[in-house]
Amino acid sequence: KQWYQRRVRAPTSYFGAANQNPTFVHQIAPEVAEVEELTDLSIDSELWLPSQNTLQLISQFTDGSLDSQYLTKARPNSTVAFVSPAIELMMKYHGEAAAQRLQTPLPPVSEANLQQLVKEGRLLSAVNMLTELLNSAEMNPNTINLWTLRFTLLIKLKLYSTADVEMAMFGNLDNCDLYYEFYPKKHPGKKGSIVPWSLRLLWSILPLHCPSAGGLYGALDRMYGLVYHLDQALLAGLPYLQEQRVIKYKTSLLIQVAGALAGSGSIQPAIKLLKQVMNAQPDMAVPVSNAIIRLYYQVGNIYKGESLLAEVQSKLSEEEKEMNNGFRCIAHGEYNEAYQHYARVVNLNPANAVASINGAVCLLYLGKLSDSIVQFEGASKISLHPMLLFNLVSLYELKAIANTTKK
Repeated sequence: KQWYQRRVRAPTSYFGAANQNPTFVHQIAPEVAEVEELTDLSIDSELWLPSQNTLQLISQFTDGSLDSQYLTKARPNSTVAFVSPAIELMMKYHGEAAAQRLQTPLPPVSEANLQQLVKEGRLLSAVNMLTELLNSAEMNPNTINLWTLRFTLLIKLKLYSTADVEMAMFGNLDNCDLYYEFYPKKHPGKKGSIVPWSLRLLWSILPLHCPSAGGLYGALDRMYGLVYHLDQALLAGLPYLQEQRVIKYKTSLLIQVAGALAGSGSIQPAIKLLKQVMNAQPDMAVPVSNAIIRLYYQVGNIYKGESLLAEVQSKLSEEEKEMNNGFRCIAHGEYNEAYQHYARVVNLNPANAVASINGAVCLLYLGKLSDSIVQFEGASKISLHPMLLFNLVSLYELKAIANTTKK
């Protein structure tokens, strides 16, 4: 068992930090939301008014004396098109002719075709089209929406270094041309930021993937800065619908913070924060309780995990019950029973990648290497979860080491 643990790659947390636990996946918060969710361009512009210094600089712009250093000089980091890793592999091992068969030509550059590429899941092609659209675009409310989509796709595709370089061009999102006051003729009387909430969220979590942007502490600093700003807005009083949106923003931020803390091994602070979310948002009690239960099991606090599970058991779906029971069995070292629970989850929902991964790992811990590989291979036809693929490749290595003939 210890040999297996050394050879099988431990899961990377959803924020890129190495998880010190064995190969099971404990899902707290998503690394990045679905494209459709993160490109929700809700702005609530008047929540983000320019600082006094920025207002003075905007007044200099109207006088024609503003230094260009105070403007956002955002451009794609490179005009060279990104190439799919699959195409690169085909080129390397099967030649140019084989690689060309995988290539699909880009449609004409337009925002309509861009939306179609995203719908079809051709995300790398969408990034390449955004390079064309943004290469000479001036900053304005429509351009900032395109940048939001670009950052969403770059992070989803794990092109973190490119995202980091390009996000740095936006500074702390307080440049003059990121406010409606900078465009008095186009938007007379309108105040506040043109930056949508989803871009602020991406700006706050990006350092988790980039040590050069501050890493965990840089991300926590940004996220808590946003939480403080939202708290001040709530204290000042808001119309009901806007207040509900701000509460939603704050909740999503706190869950991201908890996920970042858990990914760095700070489990107890993550649990404490999730409890605050659960108390403040009773309608989220079930999903947040699930996260807390799994964190308790992850650190071996079985008593508290089982106590909380008993409290919410009646509110859970059958799939959630089986998932939590699987984590409970793992905490007890009962891998055969855990596998049975995860198998039932996969029967209920074949797309549940976490259950597929953990079930396959249970088989490995039971000494059933070949069965574990078969389960990983079957699951890979339904989901290409990164940890599923990492562990499957590691098991191929392990089988080659154990099998002299194959080696």
